[in-house]
Amino acid sequence: MRRKIENGMKRAVMLFERAEYWEQRAQASLRHAKYKERPDVRYRRIKKIEAELRKSQKHIARSEKYMTMWRAQTLDLKMALLVSNYDHIHACFTLDKYPRPAEKSQYEGSMSLHSAPV
Repeated sequence: MRRKIENGMKRAVMLFERAEYWEQRAQASLRHAKYKERPDVRYRRIKKIEAELRKSQKHIARSEKYMTMWRAQTLDLKMALLVSNYDHIHACFTLDKYPRPAEKSQYEGSMSLHSAPV
């Protein structure tokens, strides 16, 4: 009987603490929602998204420029090395696909086209 009473009290305390926890979570959620609807917070978020958009557009434009260079009819090894110095493309050059002399680097991991074995 005594154990049953103790278990009932422990359960009541646990449920009370759980209710407090969820009440605090609800209050925090409301505070967070009020913060997010403030004009200054929205303005900063919009500015950040616009900056990310500009960065992405700049990256796309740069990539399109390099694609034009790579597709040029006059592309030779010298021009390809020059373009690869600025267009940061990386690839793995495995020894079975790209054999090279023993005195050259035997590294097979990711490397830029500019530093790739020729």
